[in-house]
Amino acid sequence: MERKLDIIIVEDDPQDRKAMSQAVESAFEDFELVAVTDSSNTALKIISDDNPDIVILDLELSWGQGTGFDVLKGIKKMSLTYPPYTVITTNNISAVTHSFVRELGGDFIFVKTQNGYSPQEVINFLKSAKHSIAGRRPIDVSLTETDKHAPQWKKNIRKTIGNELLKIGISPKNIGFNYLLDAVYLILDECKTPITATVAQNYNKTQTSVERAMQNAINRTWSTENIEDLLENYTAKISSVKGVPTITEFIYYCAHKIKT
Repeated sequence: MERKLDIIIVEDDPQDRKAMSQAVESAFEDFELVAVTDSSNTALKIISDDNPDIVILDLELSWGQGTGFDVLKGIKKMSLTYPPYTVITTNNISAVTHSFVRELGGDFIFVKTQNGYSPQEVINFLKSAKHSIAGRRPIDVSLTETDKHAPQWKKNIRKTIGNELLKIGISPKNIGFNYLLDAVYLILDECKTPITATVAQNYNKTQTSVERAMQNAINRTWSTENIEDLLENYTAKISSVKGVPTITEFIYYCAHKIKT
């Protein structure tokens, strides 16, 4: 069964926002609505943390904060391996504007004033393109450039860790996936330095941003995966009152499971 695709909506008009949200939620077998905002800054933070599959982006955001152009430029600056598929909705009919949108990475443009436009038509289009969009992000665990030159036993361990994360439900498209994989690997490699700090240093990121991405990946899995599958693949007792493993609980559980 093909996985659901994550969608965020960036729209300032309350009626359009509500209609688009309802259209996404009506297609619950195909899509998961993870966030709705009218702010370009908030949208970019969500994209940076969760890297959704699809962004439905209003270009103007006149009643919100920023513009759709700000979002497109921000995504481009992130240099994501698998950037989200971006669907633009706009009242602007200028060919020059549309050309600029495509230069910034916009994948498809819907003009709100065109005949037959509706939020449902946007979702119908995304349903028809779902297989192609999902195919832009392979779900198998790939090796980094460093991994490719590592001894075979190290490659095997990293693949084993990656497959274990997949079984639990951690999505490889989530930025936190690779951070968690590296953290588990460091534990198995008996790293003597603080784990998350070492991961952050390896990626040239702040420790706070790495830990946030890790916890977001864990939280997302526990909020979306089938509970029976989780109980089967994650058998450790969870001490957190939120019912979700902490980063430390999660990575040490995975390391212990693989080691034994």
